[in-house]
Amino acid sequence: AIGVFGSVPSGGPVRMASDNGPNPADWEYDVLQLAESGGVSLRHIAFTIFEEEGLVGKFGIPDERFKSLLQRLEDLYSVENPYHCALHAADVLAATHCLHKGLPSGFFDDVEVLALYLAAVGHDAGHFRLNNAFLKNAGHALYRTHKESALERFHLGLVFELLEDSEVGIVDFLGSDLDKRRFKDLVTTLILATDMARHSLLFQKARAFLGDRRDAFRASVAETDWAMDSTDCDTGEAMSNSFDTYHPTHTDPTLTQGQSPTSNSTASGGTAATQTSLDGARHEPWVAFALAGACQSERELIAQLLLKCADLTNVVRPIQIADTWGKRIMEEFYQQGEKERTLGFPVTTFHNRKNFDYVFARHQSVFFGQRRAAAVRRARVVTGFRHQDGGDRELHRERLCVGASGKRKPSAREKRGRQ
Repeated sequence: AIGVFGSVPSGGPVRMASDNGPNPADWEYDVLQLAESGGVSLRHIAFTIFEEEGLVGKFGIPDERFKSLLQRLEDLYSVENPYHCALHAADVLAATHCLHKGLPSGFFDDVEVLALYLAAVGHDAGHFRLNNAFLKNAGHALYRTHKESALERFHLGLVFELLEDSEVGIVDFLGSDLDKRRFKDLVTTLILATDMARHSLLFQKARAFLGDRRDAFRASVAETDWAMDSTDCDTGEAMSNSFDTYHPTHTDPTLTQGQSPTSNSTASGGTAATQTSLDGARHEPWVAFALAGACQSERELIAQLLLKCADLTNVVRPIQIADTWGKRIMEEFYQQGEKERTLGFPVTTFHNRKNFDYVFARHQSVFFGQRRAAAVRRARVVTGFRHQDGGDRELHRERLCVGASGKRKPSAREKRGRQ
């Protein structure tokens, strides 16, 4: 039987998806359900994704060596962790893969994709159910060594021990010294970016980058529209023509010669303000323009955005998946809170398990509003990603006001209105 926190039996057939069910590139992919029903683990899901991307073959890494690397990475995750277990790493990798597939094909080069996916696999390696706040208050050795991102640097160190290991390491297969250095630097940047203390700065940078590119695109469209000097071309058509000029490869590949992407979008229920990429994702025209001109540092920023969102997206998954992961992270919070209270440390999570339903719903809703909403919005902009979660989001909002009794509790705004 599969253990409750993700242990997997050895041997036997392995299925990466249920019959006619979601695959690792789908937003509805449920690694927990798959582990329970199909006997798969991080190493199985990860190898499938790396193989689908062709990364192992492109760098000439022997299959068995790469499988051994994935096995060793999986072994770094404790099966005692309710949330930060190997299946969390598999879930983050699958979400990263899903978001990556929404970008224009070829946006990242092979070294960047390899670094992004391996960072997803190893971003919480060695996690022991305590956060950076606890390490600081305890004067832990990791905090004394690294005052910033202590836990993330610990994960990073474990990952690089394996990436450079003589038996399972893959760095030597990257070819040039430049590619090796780029790979190491990007893995480092990505794993450190998962520290929530870096969250605000990352999204300030992402907002500035996307805002600047959008403004540049709009300015160029205005110039093009003026230069065309045509009375039969409305704004939508001008935007589409300008889009084709800057990035013609991102129009819908199903169009026949002479057919405009604008007419195709409108016919399929879309608008002239969106375009279909080669990967089937729909973007606003300025997004393709922004991504087409991205330099290495800007691609690095987008990679951080993808991994950050993948690490935080449980609450915007289908509600059954969101609930299961949410309850797992709450269990880790309770364990830390109880430990903090016992040791006399400041309580930074939760220590009282009473009224769980209300506390759980409030935590999920507030954390989504404060931490995840901006991340998801920006990822959806650059990937053109859409999912049908409107009802789920409404249910999450409603649960904020519902206690264990099932009766709706008034919101803070409603309470103020009664005073």
